Amino acid sequence: MTKFEIFVIAIILIVSIISDLYLRRKLAIPRRRIFWYKTVNNSHKWGERIISFTYIIGAIILIYKDLEFVFLVKLMFTYFFILFLFRTYMEWRYDSENKEYVLSIVGLVYYLLLILLFLIFSN
Repeated sequence: MTKFEIFVIAIILIVSIISDLYLRRKLAIPRRRIFWYKTVNNSHKWGERIISFTYIIGAIILIYKDLEFVFLVKLMFTYFFILFLFRTYMEWRYDSENKEYVLSIVGLVYYLLLILLFLIFSN
C-alpha cells in the first residue's frame, strides 16, 4: 500500500468514529461494550452463528484449494458485509426504538467505502 492509500483509509476511519460519536449524542443512543455485541433476540444470535459458520467453511475450502490470498480477502469482506447487513436488519426490525440501527447503517456505508477502496487499490 502506498502512503496515499493508507491516508485515505485513515481519513475514512476517523470520519467513521467521529460520525458514530456525533450520532450517539444526537440520537441519545447509549454506548455499548466495545468488544462484545449483544444480539437482539435468539433468531438474531442463530442467524449470526450460521453466517459465521458458513464463512469458516468457505475459508477452509479456499485455503485447501490453494487459491490466492486475494480470494480470501474478498471472502472476508463479503462475510463482514453480509454480517453487518444482517445486524442492521435485525436491529431495525426488532429493536427500532433503540435507534442503534442508524449507527449500523452508517457503519455499513463506511465499510462499503473501504471495500470499494480495496478493490480499486488492489488492481
